[in-house]
Amino acid sequence: MLTRYGISLIIVIAPIALLAQLTEVEPNENSAQATNWTYGQTMDGIECNPPAFDADFFRIVLPHDGVISFTVISQGSGPAPGNLQFALFPKSGFYAQYHTLPGTLAPTTQTFSHSCLSGDTMYIRVQEDNVGNNSCVSYTMSFTVAPTAFGNDQSPNDDFSNPQSVALGVPFDGHLNFLYDNTSTFTVLRCLLMACCASLFRQSMPVRKWPERSKCMST
Repeated sequence: MLTRYGISLIIVIAPIALLAQLTEVEPNENSAQATNWTYGQTMDGIECNPPAFDADFFRIVLPHDGVISFTVISQGSGPAPGNLQFALFPKSGFYAQYHTLPGTLAPTTQTFSHSCLSGDTMYIRVQEDNVGNNSCVSYTMSFTVAPTAFGNDQSPNDDFSNPQSVALGVPFDGHLNFLYDNTSTFTVLRCLLMACCASLFRQSMPVRKWPERSKCMST
């Protein structure tokens, strides 16, 4: 919340000020009103009491699967600035992570990470925890997403009706248990399976003809 109540406020942007700056846009008290936070830019905001237990929501989109890391600088002002609560939410489901942003009179910098997140929409909520009357806590946030060691599989391929086809002898990568992408199914093209089956059959039997399709597919 950007309202000020006659209190001198300092928004500390120090080490992450080299990135492009954004500022929260009110109203943003719920996910439907969330301020869009563009990847690669920092976000500034402030929470003051009154009103008590106010919240700021932000919408982010991860550019790819990986590990997300946040750097947050918070600083309080007023007689009893207290703390803010930082929460990371998915666009659906129950996964959530929480962190405390202290409203100390000197700026406090924190860095925290979360892994196994898919390249999708997530929400940030910054909410008053115990901010006292006529007090505020300002904050500046940035985030990065580190890529995974292996590439992703082709989606949708979450069931047997939408499998990803792969060729024999060709390596392929995939991601499992990433948020929003918990299942991956792979299949080999039937013609390649038949060729593999025929090759194995030739190695085990001294014959020169290919096996019947029904026998190949049943082994």
